[in-house]
Amino acid sequence: MSAEVGKKALDFLVENSGNRRNLEVDFFGGEPLMNFDVVKEIVAYGRSLEETHDKKFRFTLTTNGVLLNDDIMEFANKEMDNVVLSVDGRKEVHDYITAGELEVFNLAGETIP
Repeated sequence: MSAEVGKKALDFLVENSGNRRNLEVDFFGGEPLMNFDVVKEIVAYGRSLEETHDKKFRFTLTTNGVLLNDDIMEFANKEMDNVVLSVDGRKEVHDYITAGELEVFNLAGETIP
């Protein structure tokens, strides 16, 4: 997803949210951390809309954990209301579903302290 599409999605959500103050946006599917700069840009845009529209965005990040690093964890701790670690079953099932030959299950285990 491009930043432009993400920003349009937030605009649509704000414009159609009526009197709801709390709006939730979940980044998931296709491993959002592979497009982390766009995630950061969309979150910043959402924050810029909050005061002018009397809204509060709650952001969630779903990840398999492989790409987590100190910078991402710092950002997640500051900006994400929820972080979900996605595991698709036991090791053999998870690796087959997520990457075939790549042992994602073990990579995530090495990344997470």
